[in-house]
Amino acid sequence: MPPIVSVVGCSNSGKTTFLEKLIKEFKFRGYRVGSVKHHRGAFEMDIEGKDTWRHFQAGSEVVGLATPKGFGLVRKLQQEMSIEEIASYMGDVDIIIVEGFKGGPQPKLELVRSAISKEPVLAPEELLAVISDLPLKLGLPVFQLEDIPSVANLIEEQVVNNRKTNVAKIESLDLIQQKRYHRNIKLPGVGEAGQLKLFQSSVLIVGTGGLGSPVAYYLGAAGIGRLGLIDGDNVDYSNLQRQILHATADIGRPKVQSAKEKLESINPDIEVTAYQKLLTKENAVDLIKQYDLVVDATDNLASRYVINKACIEAGKPLFTRECYRWWDKS
Repeated sequence: MPPIVSVVGCSNSGKTTFLEKLIKEFKFRGYRVGSVKHHRGAFEMDIEGKDTWRHFQAGSEVVGLATPKGFGLVRKLQQEMSIEEIASYMGDVDIIIVEGFKGGPQPKLELVRSAISKEPVLAPEELLAVISDLPLKLGLPVFQLEDIPSVANLIEEQVVNNRKTNVAKIESLDLIQQKRYHRNIKLPGVGEAGQLKLFQSSVLIVGTGGLGSPVAYYLGAAGIGRLGLIDGDNVDYSNLQRQILHATADIGRPKVQSAKEKLESINPDIEVTAYQKLLTKENAVDLIKQYDLVVDATDNLASRYVINKACIEAGKPLFTRECYRWWDKS
């Protein structure tokens, strides 16, 4: 199940507006985001008079609304669903941000706007952070209303990456894993102890094209616990004869999302983080610090200089290769 974060606050505190900005920030970072609106008012199906409303009034327990751009499903219940039950319908996203769920064990962010309230509704020990235009001192992080990047950073560090670290800490191999990694384990100097070290390792791959695709494919198949993929391009027809992580159905999609899906289908043991953006001198060091080593699979000198300089500053090993026509250089 994906990690879940609540955004709570008094009525009219601006939760929906804040949620919109937070979703956009995570989408910019390459995440697939699911969101849920929690409403304790009367259950209403669509707008009165619309077809879906008429279906519901006629007695349908479940009504779907399908359009060329999306699909929505509303189901009448005997009692309220838990967040875990709701999340089971959203398994193909990387993080779920819910609005209005004050209960449950999930981390919670609370908006406190001075025009509406002067202090949080929830106790500080129940909160991950507060977002407010007030100078609150609560013994936990307090962010300004417009500081969306810092809020997203906190969620990544405390919720998303923490979950991934726990997943990667496999202490022993089960029977399926022993079969999957049998050829690795047989190698002299690897064995089961070496395979476990691979699970606890992380690699950032810059570029998911002709070089990055096979690198990511084999690292993922080998059982590297956490892979980061960064690439700002979309899949094009011209990519398909050599970029093996992408298929015809992926045309127009971000390369990192296409690659992430393929890798996770090849090996469900691993965690893959997709960064749909370019690696720049502004973001390189902070990103590289999160991984054990870096693979440069880019196709231009400018990027190579940025990656090399950032790896030196972050103290991380760098592996780099390049291809030109039929030649490979390392």
